Amino acid sequence: MVHRRLLHDDKRGVGEPLNETGVSGDGLIIRGKHLLMLDTVDSSAYAQRMMAEELMMIPELSFTSNDGLQLSDYNLKYSGLSAPLPDNVHLLTLEHLDQSTILLRLDHQFESTDPEKWSNNVDVKLKDLFVGFTIKDVTELALGGNVALSDIKKLQWQTTDKETVPGPFNFPPVTGPDFIVSLSPMIIRTFNVTVDFNQL
Repeated sequence: MVHRRLLHDDKRGVGEPLNETGVSGDGLIIRGKHLLMLDTVDSSAYAQRMMAEELMMIPELSFTSNDGLQLSDYNLKYSGLSAPLPDNVHLLTLEHLDQSTILLRLDHQFESTDPEKWSNNVDVKLKDLFVGFTIKDVTELALGGNVALSDIKKLQWQTTDKETVPGPFNFPPVTGPDFIVSLSPMIIRTFNVTVDFNQL
């Protein structure tokens, strides 16, 4: 539901009409965009996820006066990666926490039911992936980034029917010197990365 405007109570628990008039008093105006993609079954998952990423990560433009400076004085292209990530891996978070620590989240953006080409497990070698810093150590964290994964003790539930509960995902540890991260479909892994920043 994008917006609902009622002039009487709909008897769904609010006890009043849902009449959002907005600032102008004329009612809220909702604008949206619908995109239609026509593709084959095998490539539609890829096209949809790449388009979603492109739309959500659109660059933010900002402007300033040039004060007589020339564009040729500046480096107009930059990538923080030394090589592109695999298409099924998304760099979700790269946050500078302090002088020597970065929070890193990697996401496998396809489902296990998607075509095999995109839904396979994938390994990402962190060692030389980034420009600007050298990775010294990697510690895996819980998704929220607030506690080491090794410190989490999951509760073991007792069930009356002795039904088995799926265990946690057991990925290979991310250790040096290459710091290889393994990702399964729809998995997000979070890391505390200790780095040395290079002079650019």
